[in-house]
Amino acid sequence: MRPEIASHVEWIRNDREHGANYLAADALRALVRAADSREEFCEAARALFGLRPCMTVIDNSILDMVQALADVGEAELKAEARRFVEQALAEAELDEEALIEHALRIINPSRRASSARIIFTLTYSSTVFGILARSRPKKVVVAESRPRCEGATLARLLAQEGVPTALVTDAAAGHFLPTCDAVLVGADSIGPDGSVVNKMGTYLFALAAHSLSMPVYAAARTIKIRQAAPIVLEQMDPSEVAPPITGVEITNTCFDLTPADLITSIITEQGIVGPEEVFELQVDRSAALAALGA
Repeated sequence: MRPEIASHVEWIRNDREHGANYLAADALRALVRAADSREEFCEAARALFGLRPCMTVIDNSILDMVQALADVGEAELKAEARRFVEQALAEAELDEEALIEHALRIINPSRRASSARIIFTLTYSSTVFGILARSRPKKVVVAESRPRCEGATLARLLAQEGVPTALVTDAAAGHFLPTCDAVLVGADSIGPDGSVVNKMGTYLFALAAHSLSMPVYAAARTIKIRQAAPIVLEQMDPSEVAPPITGVEITNTCFDLTPADLITSIITEQGIVGPEEVFELQVDRSAALAALGA
């Protein structure tokens, strides 16, 4: 693999500024760069697959590209790879738009101020931002999402859109949740059982919402549904949490897994489904997985 392709792969591995959708698109662009030969294309695909284990959209996007180009000759590989990525990104935009339209039925069905709800969320999700910016909730309460405080980014962007927004500490969630009507989160990965992998804190907030009989909605495209393989929760740099302390083990697990029984509904581009219905939305990518040898 050429150094510039290897460098691109490492950038995706180490990136902490962008979400799963952005990195999935970038992984596909890396594969276009590697498509000068079938050998390098396959090598890059294997290097990228599983690189960010909690971001299922990256792996599924790679598998879809591998499958689509399986019978393409080497002379046409580069052009067909570029064509695939252009189409995949266009379809992702359409799917995101469809998902937002479905979400509006929950967040603000009449799109009037009188029916607007107070929504609790955390971290930054481009999907959640799109929903909240369009649905015009009465107010959004955003947990900061330590240690990198991505929630502050979401709060700033919502405020710029004129959405009444409050930014609170993660520890204050239990205090503010009773003032809200629903919890809305994104998802980096959805299990076939309807469980949700998202930024650390999601499970805790879902538990608190459950105690209040408050609905918890997760929003994600169906390409984020993973196969039955167990999920590996990513560990990040402990120094993001605190500087070294003698005799103390500092951990920085970036994601957590919220069980399906704490999720009310999952909002997808195909509609709003219960966690028990997720299995029916899975796409069989076993042939591509076998071809990749991952």
